[in-house]
Amino acid sequence: MADLLETLRRISDCSYISDLHEACFAADVKKGVLAIDDGDYSAEEWNKAAHYIAGRNTGFDTVAEAKLFLSEYLGETGS
Repeated sequence: MADLLETLRRISDCSYISDLHEACFAADVKKGVLAIDDGDYSAEEWNKAAHYIAGRNTGFDTVAEAKLFLSEYLGETGS
């Protein structure tokens, strides 16, 4: 299985992984976050993705918490 950031890049239709933390792609990245099944990646992988995308250290215990944080963060960023 592909790395989570690479999967998000592909689903979000971004050209580069670095696009994932650009505000202009926030709505597309949020759709990608919500499209990935919770069982596909671990909470640790989601924490790493949240750190990369939001630039914040996170310590979520569950995938659902990490995805909720990212979807809310991306909703604010894309506004």
